[in-house]
Amino acid sequence: MIQIKLNFALSLSILLFLFMISIKSYGYAEIHYTFWGYSLINRHAPEVILDAPWRVESGEPIPILCVVKDADRFPINLERITAKCKTEDGKIYTFNIPLESQSLNIAEHYWYKLDYIELPYKYAGKLQITLEAEFTRKGRRKIIISDNLSGLSHSPFSTFVSSDSLPSIDGWFYGDSHYHSDMTQDQVEFGAPVDVAVKMGKSIGLSWFAVTDHSYDLDIAIGQYFKRDPNHTRWQNIQDEIREANQKYLDFAVLPAEEVSCGNCRNHNVHLLAFNVPDFIPGSGDGVKNGLLYKKPDLTIQEVLKLIKDKGGFAYSAHPEIGNGFMGTLLLNRGHWHYKDLILEGSSGMQFWNGEFNPKFDHSRKTWINLLLEGRRTYLLGGNDAHGDFNRCRNVKYPNTILKENENHIFGKVRTFAKCENGISVSGVFDALKKGKTIVTNGPISILQVQNDNGKMVDVGGEISGRDFNLIIDSASSDEFGRIEKIDLYKGDLVNQTENIEKTFSPVRSDTNKHNFVHKIVYDNPCYVRLEAFSSANGRQYKCFSNPIWLL
Repeated sequence: MIQIKLNFALSLSILLFLFMISIKSYGYAEIHYTFWGYSLINRHAPEVILDAPWRVESGEPIPILCVVKDADRFPINLERITAKCKTEDGKIYTFNIPLESQSLNIAEHYWYKLDYIELPYKYAGKLQITLEAEFTRKGRRKIIISDNLSGLSHSPFSTFVSSDSLPSIDGWFYGDSHYHSDMTQDQVEFGAPVDVAVKMGKSIGLSWFAVTDHSYDLDIAIGQYFKRDPNHTRWQNIQDEIREANQKYLDFAVLPAEEVSCGNCRNHNVHLLAFNVPDFIPGSGDGVKNGLLYKKPDLTIQEVLKLIKDKGGFAYSAHPEIGNGFMGTLLLNRGHWHYKDLILEGSSGMQFWNGEFNPKFDHSRKTWINLLLEGRRTYLLGGNDAHGDFNRCRNVKYPNTILKENENHIFGKVRTFAKCENGISVSGVFDALKKGKTIVTNGPISILQVQNDNGKMVDVGGEISGRDFNLIIDSASSDEFGRIEKIDLYKGDLVNQTENIEKTFSPVRSDTNKHNFVHKIVYDNPCYVRLEAFSSANGRQYKCFSNPIWLL
């Protein structure tokens, strides 16, 4: 009997270890889920998370966020929220965020407060923001800095106050194509509400973002980890929030979307971004909602793509070549997009720039180029997979065991720049994403247009015919992202299936950080042209990739 118990304990320990190393998370850390009673990060208090944007423009108010989650299980009295701002020259300014009452009782599942602070003068430069919250629970007083999550730095936030707006060109608008709201809530992570993301986005310099909550969370009852909700209340709630935001903020667009778990050619779970689909698409294969033994995809990629097309939407593969490793495949049946998946009819392209420091970026870039050289109209999309995460990521490294911090998936760091000729709108951004009228950047911008010998002009994502072409390049950067060091113009020969640099432009220094070039090409074979631009500032390199234009 003792041996049986020891064997069971050993088996349980092995299973727990395998489970821990198999799940990746990106969002605010969920600490209250326990695996068979085991957790080293669980605390008898709600998650209290403070946040601020990673950049703002000089002279603009700075939004400060406080999120309290699971206070329905662990009620608290919030006494104060304080922001202490330290400038590069050592000046310190302290702000108290006003609360609805002196000792605010919070007993809700998800509570948040967003307010603004303003520096007394038009400061520009690095700003260190120390956010403190003081609360009591069962008579015990607690003061936290940044959050109350165990094992993290609790260090001040770093916000860059820029003297310039993000580099701009008329008719183009910045956004984030991959964001998770508070309707993404599960065993390891949760996000922040739509209204919060709009306010943070506006401060950062964005004009739109897409709400891409997990399919395996959207059919779960609110406040639950596993209980199914046949009414899809989370899905309905997020549609209402998106609708309300678009009615409230006329200078901002919030896109309805979904991150769908579906089956690849090997029947492994992968993720797909479904845009502009009016109905919920089921996908629970890798959500561990039915136990580790039930992990088969609900639908295949092909089935989901057909459903999206029938509903009038469009799709991109989400972080297509980032899997969860061997254990993720074994326990969650997770995989990645293979060639057979990427060429399926109905996919607009690849969202392979997923966060600033993507380890698979170079490999995915090569995959994208190979697809282009085969003549496929595969567009590039960029996003961050942020779940809140407006300044730093605080998420689960190993479930129930260790938390971590990083800056890999910060909202708005990787930006998709979309052309909307008639101004910002949901329909305008959808049209740009669907047709590839976009570039992706984490710093400078470089816009490509082509004019043929008849005077016709076309933007990225389009095609044009003729014999002689003028390639018109408009580029811009700022002191924040540094001078543009080079712009590589690539030409992909669709007959010989080779891509080479047609020309490299090295801009001279400019007070405005804006540059214009014209390059002539004489038609020989069907081809495409695209741009890659690079800048650097403070020891960091920034880059910009354009979608192609096809010369036929």
